Formats: sequence, structure tokens, C-alpha cells
Amino acid sequence: MPRQILLWISLLLTTWAPILAVAQEWQTHTIQRGDNLTFIARKYGVTIQDLKTWNDLHGDRLQVGRHLRIPVQNEEWYVVRSGDNLSDIAKAHHTTLRMLRQLNGLTGSVIRPGQKLQLQPAPADEAVHVVRRGENLSLIAQRRGLSVGRLKRINSLSSDQIHPGQKLRLREVETTVHMVERGDALWEIAKAYNLSVAELKRLNNLTSDRIYPGQELTVAKPDTAPQLADYVVRPG
Repeated sequence: MPRQILLWISLLLTTWAPILAVAQEWQTHTIQRGDNLTFIARKYGVTIQDLKTWNDLHGDRLQVGRHLRIPVQNEEWYVVRSGDNLSDIAKAHHTTLRMLRQLNGLTGSVIRPGQKLQLQPAPADEAVHVVRRGENLSLIAQRRGLSVGRLKRINSLSSDQIHPGQKLRLREVETTVHMVERGDALWEIAKAYNLSVAELKRLNNLTSDRIYPGQELTVAKPDTAPQLADYVVRPG
């Protein structure tokens, strides 16, 4: 390779490297009692050596309360490794078990090494369609793999008439579930259902405020257990 090209590449990398470093988004892990590098690395899907490099660690000893920097991985897919489980993968990628199962057609928690898991919904996974000018029910149903009858039933439509801007649901869900639409924010959903953000996150086992179009969120508080009273049976 000509010397001039090598010099040009070197200059380009020197110029852009700081900018690329700044663009990296980081998250923080606070070391808890009982944590070790193996546990933290597995939790976030990284290597122990990477953890040491990012945080200038020279040994395996960790100080409780110290913050470790870990880059945010904006991945759409994850390849299962030996020892992984669905719960840890969900936590590491700031999603929920329900979301992982929904995206990957899983009914349980059994996964195998080498399996490829979708982590975020693709546009085709979105559960709400906004009607565009020129569209009709037949065209929308065909594109989304639904029958016209089912599309009408999901949206309680009594006729085939729709209008631009109208929102059509593409999946049937219980009344206690909210399907996230493009542009939704967690605080807006919480407010709409008279919940706090903390309550909404707790109901759905969310570890961050990140949500995705097509995600199903439980929005009803669990019923409180009924109060039972003792009654002594009398003759008759």
C-alpha cells in the first residue's frame, strides 16, 4: 500500500477517534456486596478483560460502592452463550422476559447456546398502524398478514370505512395491557393510567425507561387480596 495512503488513513483515524469515543453511550454499574467480575461481565454480556480495560482495573478485587463504566450496546440481536438464561439476558439489555418471549415466539424460558434472540421490535413487529392516504382495510390487512374480518374485530369496526391518521391495532390484548406506539414515553403511559413511573416499571420488571413500539405493558395494579373473616358454624 502506498505510503501516502497509509498516512491519510492514520490522519483520518487520529481526527475521528476522539469524536467516535465521545459518541459512545455509557451505563453505570454500582458494585454491591457479593459482586465479582465474572457475575458483572455475564450480566452485561461483556468480557472480564473489557471490564478491566474500561475501568482501569489491574486485579480482580472490587470495592463495594465503586461505579463501573460499561458501554451501552444498541444491539437488535443476541447470540446465546453457554450458561446464559433468559432472565439475565433481559436484564442486561434493559428489556423484559415478556418482551423477549413475544419477539422470539417463546412460551417458556428454555434457550440453547448459539440461538439468536431478537432484542428489539422491528417495524413489522409494531402493534399499531396509522392509516395513510389511499389505504383501505383490505390493503392493510394483506400487508400485516391479517384477514379483514379479524382487523375489524380487533378494532371494533362495524364497517370498512377508515380515514388517514386513524390508528388501527394489529393485535388483540387484554384491557389491562397497553401496546406501546411509536413516540410513546414511559411517563406519558404512566400518567394516562394513573400510575407513577416507578409503579409502571415495577409492574413490568423494567430496569430502565427505555420502551419500544409494539411492546406490551401491564398497566393495571394487581388486585389486593380479599379480607376474610372467621365464622363459627351453628346448628341449623
